[in-house]
Amino acid sequence: MNSDTQSSKERVEMLCDGVFAIAMTVLVLELKVPDLPKGTPSVRPEFAGLAAFPGILAILVIRRRVEKRAIAEARAAVAS
Repeated sequence: MNSDTQSSKERVEMLCDGVFAIAMTVLVLELKVPDLPKGTPSVRPEFAGLAAFPGILAILVIRRRVEKRAIAEARAAVAS
């Protein structure tokens, strides 16, 4: 791969990472803890989504890294 192609590929990867980071930031900023009416238990089903959110983000990031590594390995195998 020549340097222009490599540079272009890196720029696209950085753009994708940036878009992903912005999307995750917007999702986090829009999280709102619901108000609990008086007399309700302190734990409600709505909080399950708030608790699961970091785990879902971690899964997405890990999957993206695994896919990125697999693509790089496949390209290296094809190139050789």
